[in-house]
Amino acid sequence: KRIKEGLEADASAIKQTRDVLINVSKGYFNQEITAKPNNHYLADVISLFNSSLKTISEVMSDVDAALTQFKQNNFKAEVPDRGCEGELQELTNDINSLGLAMRNLLTKDQELSLSLADKSQSQHESISQINEAISSQIEFLERTVESVQGIVQSNKEVGEGAQKINSQ
Repeated sequence: KRIKEGLEADASAIKQTRDVLINVSKGYFNQEITAKPNNHYLADVISLFNSSLKTISEVMSDVDAALTQFKQNNFKAEVPDRGCEGELQELTNDINSLGLAMRNLLTKDQELSLSLADKSQSQHESISQINEAISSQIEFLERTVESVQGIVQSNKEVGEGAQKINSQ
């Protein structure tokens, strides 16, 4: 009877392991095998599998959190180092490198923007100075025109006065 119960427990654990593996292959990493097999070798394999799956799930959750922050234009988020190796380490390093590259790009864009703002302000000030100089020149020319008109009028009056004297 104990042997039969042990075999049934092992069969149940194998079936649940198969079902979990099918879900994992579809991308659902937050799975866990809860069945308790009788065979201690099978129990060790299930324990290692659950531990590996937990690590993968945590890394994927961290990656998702970082990418969610990236979508909100917050590139300070990083995937923490969970001591993984292989593809998981490459994935976390690449996500963190992407965040760093975006921070550097945004910093350079900000510097360029500030430089352009300074140059724009300088151009605005130069244009204001040119406008003031043009206004001053126009004012001077208007006064010159008034003076010339005054001289012309004076010359006309002197000419008319001279004609009156000559005609007498």
